[in-house]
Amino acid sequence: MKKRGFAVFLIMVFLLSLLAFPALAGISNVTVTATRDGNAKVRWDDSSYATSYDIKYRLDDWKPNYSYYQTSRNTNATLIHLIPGLTYKITVESGSSSSSTYYTVPYGVFKEYTTGNRLRLTETSFSISELEDWPNKTFEVQVYWPRLKYNRDYAAKLALKTPQGYCGKVVSWDSFTFENRFSYKYMTYSMMTDWLKDVEDDYREIPTGRYQFQFFVDGLLYDVANFVLYR
Repeated sequence: MKKRGFAVFLIMVFLLSLLAFPALAGISNVTVTATRDGNAKVRWDDSSYATSYDIKYRLDDWKPNYSYYQTSRNTNATLIHLIPGLTYKITVESGSSSSSTYYTVPYGVFKEYTTGNRLRLTETSFSISELEDWPNKTFEVQVYWPRLKYNRDYAAKLALKTPQGYCGKVVSWDSFTFENRFSYKYMTYSMMTDWLKDVEDDYREIPTGRYQFQFFVDGLLYDVANFVLYR
């Protein structure tokens, strides 16, 4: 009887310890949902009530243990740099606690009006050796639209597809206006410093071959523009 009583006592102590230290569970239940503007809303639970979190996201074809991240002081965050159609591993971390999930960004094609040759580049071939000599040399990415009666505003993203996969660098706009007074808008970039340095970070190298810029509005593919990178 004494042995049985002692065993019951130990069980009670163990159960009470679980109730006394619920924070040990940490981060859990990471979920991701799409927003209307093509972004991703991440939510999670945290029994430790941390005050700051790192939300990391990566593609499996990037070099091992490499990811992009942003921070949050709440148990939710909006990721605005995810590319439609791709599957990301999303990890929420705080201290030694972490939890992950995979999320595929919804993909669709813009059909509000006919597109085609609506995304253009002022240069369609680049030499790596020349870019290394002149890293600040610039070019334009131009977005065209038909004649409009009224301005139209979209959330927009510009992504880069490389011969090895997608670059983690994504340029985003909360509001990108197609103005009725104009037929296009341009953005000026340096190919080496604004894009290829990030490609090298993602893949450990800058591959030669065919590349493609992809422009999205409200999460829908608007148009693409190709270029070639050579030595």
